[in-house]
Amino acid sequence: GALAHSPGIKYVNSAEDALEVSLDYREQPVVVAGSIYLVGLVLQILEN
Repeated sequence: GALAHSPGIKYVNSAEDALEVSLDYREQPVVVAGSIYLVGLVLQILEN
């Protein structure tokens, strides 16, 4: 079914931790789900 191709979901405590985990999956796109604040925080971290 459709879920067979779904990536695993990883839960972490911070945006920094999430970006660190994403380094293990460089061939896959990263999806940020949460508040507008959280998305802004991730973008700010990536800019630095």
